[in-house]
Amino acid sequence: SQMNKLVLSDLDKTLVYTITRTHGVEDRLKYAARVVHGVEVDVNFDLEGLTDRNALERCLSEKKVTNINYDRCFREMLQYYLLAYFQGTRFRRCPGARWLFRFCRRQGIPVGVVTGTLQGIAIVKMCSVGLRNFIHPAISAYGDDEHQDRSELVRVALEKARESVGFGIEHGTLWIIGDTPRDIQAGKAVKARTIGVATGNFNKAALELESPDLVVKNLWVERRKVAHLLLE
Repeated sequence: SQMNKLVLSDLDKTLVYTITRTHGVEDRLKYAARVVHGVEVDVNFDLEGLTDRNALERCLSEKKVTNINYDRCFREMLQYYLLAYFQGTRFRRCPGARWLFRFCRRQGIPVGVVTGTLQGIAIVKMCSVGLRNFIHPAISAYGDDEHQDRSELVRVALEKARESVGFGIEHGTLWIIGDTPRDIQAGKAVKARTIGVATGNFNKAALELESPDLVVKNLWVERRKVAHLLLE
């Protein structure tokens, strides 16, 4: 097994697409703020790149709520999400997502996800598209983990990987895979190697600007390049 390697992937638009949306992040934020703290919040800021924790904090601090009850808010957000999910939220895998996980499993490379979404929501998404069982249960980082901002989630996942599988970045290779420039920047901040995937809102040219090790149209059409790189 390649214990000196670790793959951390973004979730939304890198591994999973939400194809029918029955609600938005704004809806579950407003619901949690109302139920837990009794305030009506406005989500009049750009949620791009904010984790669920960041967005909640921003909404509530604008309403001068100081002692935010994160645990209860997260529970209510998940509750709201599940209700909406049963009303018909549907997902599909991004091209090559399952190939990537199968490949890593064959090579003995552990895989985790790093996402700003709450763990419960991320699990629903991964279960829906048959990816859940490939993810190492102890090395992913989610929007409900303790963090200041999204880039810190990579460090959270690394800390978990050190404890659970003994992975240390100082003598191993970490791969970060994602569909935004932010994912690549977060990878570079911890001296990881990076793969940009143009399956989200950024095309190959936009991802190339961050100088990742590789940029692909998707993980399936250029899987040979991805495989080659992961085995280096």
